[in-house]
Amino acid sequence: KPQEDGSSVDIFKISDENSLKDAYKKCSNRNRGFIFEEFIDGNEFTVTIINGECLPPIQIISKNEFYDYDAKYISNDTVLDETKLNDIELDRIKKISIDAFNILGCKGWGRVDLMQCNKTGEFYIIEINTVPGMTDHSCVPKSGSLLGLTYNEVVQKIIDASL
Repeated sequence: KPQEDGSSVDIFKISDENSLKDAYKKCSNRNRGFIFEEFIDGNEFTVTIINGECLPPIQIISKNEFYDYDAKYISNDTVLDETKLNDIELDRIKKISIDAFNILGCKGWGRVDLMQCNKTGEFYIIEINTVPGMTDHSCVPKSGSLLGLTYNEVVQKIIDASL
């Protein structure tokens, strides 16, 4: 994935030399640095944090190979749903998220994206997004809706946390 940019632009799953060549051909901007990360086979989650509090974590379920640009902004098949985690896992994912957010000095609001490894059950932080998307397909408004908050109420909470 690129060192900069967002929305999963130019993120590819590389499994061999041919897939690396294909990724290079499809890449929209080859003149930047890239980060190579080990692939974690598991379920993807995201935790919204506003004013030091975790909103309900959500699980991201995509029919695509992973939660790519198409799954985020175009597909109507992507499901952002309340997690099916047990209480111990729920406490763990929230603690990992809030600790990482605080350790990095993040303030106001943001979103922590994680994978839960199918083999071990461990959670791994993919990234901390300090400027998450706010479209009708986005995770932050969906997380707020699990608390019964409207889009405008989520935005107001973000404004209040940012002042």
